[in-house]
Amino acid sequence: MRDPAWLLARAEETWERHRDVLGPLAGKLAGGGFGGGAEWMRVALGLMRGGVPPEGKAGFATLGLLKYGFASLAGLAVLLPTLLLGPFWLWLAVPAGILAFYAVEVQGVFLFPAALAGSPHPWKTSRELLVSGGGTVVGVLTVLPLALRMLAGGFLGGGFVRSWCLGCLAVLHWYEAARGQGWTADESAVPKLSLGGRGPILIRTERHRLAGACGRIAFVSDLHWTGRTSGRDAEAIGAALLAVRPDAVVLGGDLADTRAGLGPVRSLVVSLTKHFPVLALPGNHDMRLGADLFRETLEAAGAVWLETWNPPRPLGWTLAGPSSPAEGATIRCRHDPARWKNDSTEITLAGHLHGGQGELWRSGGRHFPAAWFYRWCGLRFLREGRALFVSRGLGDTFPVRWKTPREILVLDLGDGRCS
Repeated sequence: MRDPAWLLARAEETWERHRDVLGPLAGKLAGGGFGGGAEWMRVALGLMRGGVPPEGKAGFATLGLLKYGFASLAGLAVLLPTLLLGPFWLWLAVPAGILAFYAVEVQGVFLFPAALAGSPHPWKTSRELLVSGGGTVVGVLTVLPLALRMLAGGFLGGGFVRSWCLGCLAVLHWYEAARGQGWTADESAVPKLSLGGRGPILIRTERHRLAGACGRIAFVSDLHWTGRTSGRDAEAIGAALLAVRPDAVVLGGDLADTRAGLGPVRSLVVSLTKHFPVLALPGNHDMRLGADLFRETLEAAGAVWLETWNPPRPLGWTLAGPSSPAEGATIRCRHDPARWKNDSTEITLAGHLHGGQGELWRSGGRHFPAAWFYRWCGLRFLREGRALFVSRGLGDTFPVRWKTPREILVLDLGDGRCS
């Protein structure tokens, strides 16, 4: 999900750009109920898309009554029993009722935009976009600030109509962002809180000049897939890599947590090898499954064991595994960055640390508090002409993250791709 502050900032920009249209139209349609609100959102969405309004039609009055009716029932179902315990419980009953209301309301947060866009099943579409963007908890944390601005902005001097419009515009921007979920190169588009391995994958690009070298390497690590893994990440990884067009894809270990997880990993490798050379090295979780089983599975799918690969000479570099001798212009790929200090290789790519899965502050390029325990917990480290780039990975055994986006690390050498 998007950061609510980001959504409201985009809403402010849209309002200022089109206020001469959206302001008078809001006044004209104010008495039209849910139908009037939907018509206003149709015009606003069209302006956001370059002037062509969507043409979807639905019974917006019915949709609105059902959405807010169910949400109100949920709120009352929590509020009233708590109040029966006595006035003392009012401090708990009201917040609990509000949370219950929005926990249901957020399931249909994209209901009107989806219907306007012509979705034949707007309820299902709204729910799917919510789940792909982080689920109910992240959705409630996103929608509460928007609702507060929408309902209370007028009392704070922001104008009642304007505040209502900004809330609706924020939802429209949220919807447009949710439709593009999967991957992004914009870190501000990734929510600070990630639960259950949901939300967009960040494409993080690092650039490092290597004498006589050009090219692009994608480092994909720490999937931690199991037999229950959905195909959503596999599709996003494939789409992101097709957009990035690397010269090689390195699978940096910890790809599967269970033997059942090797099936989805194998399918991913098969799809990627249709477009790129795919190289692999194991992580500690893969080793627990069995080094031979892991290698056999990936090689059968078309991947090359990293220790044995030599790229085309015009690229001007080679890739080395954790224990390979480094000769010439070499990029070392290892799962765990712990031994980087004593490695003379000019560039090292690593994963394993998941960004510490929670960043509270940074100091000296390191992310704390995890850096107290893992020295190289950070994004990049430079020392005596050598560079270490650490990926925060794509998945977790314990799927909770704070300010540590799931990511694919892309390394551009020289000026990027070779001509």
